[in-house]
Amino acid sequence: ILPVPGDQTEYTFPAEPNQRWVIKLRATNQVGSSRWSAEQTATTRQGAPGAVRDLRVKALSPNEVHVQWLAPLVQRGTIVGYDISYRLKHRLACPEEEPRDVSRDFVTVYNHKDLDYTITGLLPYSLYEVRVRARTTELGPEETKEVSTEQQPPSSPPLNLELTYALERSLSFQWEPVDCSQRHGHIVNYEYEILGQDDWAKLERQIANTSETRITVDGLTPFTKYVMRVRAYNSIGGGQ
Repeated sequence: ILPVPGDQTEYTFPAEPNQRWVIKLRATNQVGSSRWSAEQTATTRQGAPGAVRDLRVKALSPNEVHVQWLAPLVQRGTIVGYDISYRLKHRLACPEEEPRDVSRDFVTVYNHKDLDYTITGLLPYSLYEVRVRARTTELGPEETKEVSTEQQPPSSPPLNLELTYALERSLSFQWEPVDCSQRHGHIVNYEYEILGQDDWAKLERQIANTSETRITVDGLTPFTKYVMRVRAYNSIGGGQ
């Protein structure tokens, strides 16, 4: 019961969001009090919910991340959905570079109804920032996690393979690493193959691995045409 001065005909009192109140009035003088008026009900407006709880993010593949969470403990209304936002922070093979093929702006899925969501279409071996917040008629605060997508084999070959010099029985080659946006993992070595092309060297074939970007192949047949190719390997497998 709240006392109100007799010369007032309105009153404002503090209340929590989304609370239902039953209100009735009576008049009081020095002799006593009147009967209560008829009851009126009122509900305060919904407020912003609290933060979602136990936000978890897990990479499912090079291109997918699973996000799950629990509803806010403090809801201040009816939770009508969740907003899931994500953005690329950087490719892990290119930590010093700004993302060139995507925007730094967040991509947002609005008003999602469930307590989990799978984000698809992501880049391999890349660091993403993921945010989730609940909504009533207002938006709650965001909870944030970072997650790295899984690796996959390189999607392009090493660059600028070239012959550096030729001797009677040996050839030397060099190349540049795979472009960092196509590595999709940490490059651990290179596999090179050299094949004889002339009729008398059709069976000549050498395959070997190296961690360097420059090699010399010995034991070749003089005055013979060869084809050389090289591909990069990360911890998942070999590229093109």
